[in-house]
Amino acid sequence: MVKSKEDLEIQMKYAIAFRKLMNEHRKKWIEGDQSTSVINSYNKLYLEAELRKATLIDIFWGKSNPSAITISKIISALGKTHKEFGELLDGITEDDLVKFKKLLAKKQK
Repeated sequence: MVKSKEDLEIQMKYAIAFRKLMNEHRKKWIEGDQSTSVINSYNKLYLEAELRKATLIDIFWGKSNPSAITISKIISALGKTHKEFGELLDGITEDDLVKFKKLLAKKQK
């Protein structure tokens, strides 16, 4: 089944939102909060969320459509509520999508 443009953009929005959350954690780590609750890598995230590392990477690169359970596990592992995540997801702009598409194109080269 071929995915529609809308389906692909939804996947990308989730990828962008999760990347923003991960970047918040990485920023905390860089700023000196090196507690075990700060998730600064896919490795820590997959351990905390109890998901396959490959699954996370596919989601973070917009390659897969995460299930509701997977989304909940990632949100929880990153210390956010569904409401906070929803607000972040709603705040993703067309410009964010364009930048992400450029990042994907660059990665494929």
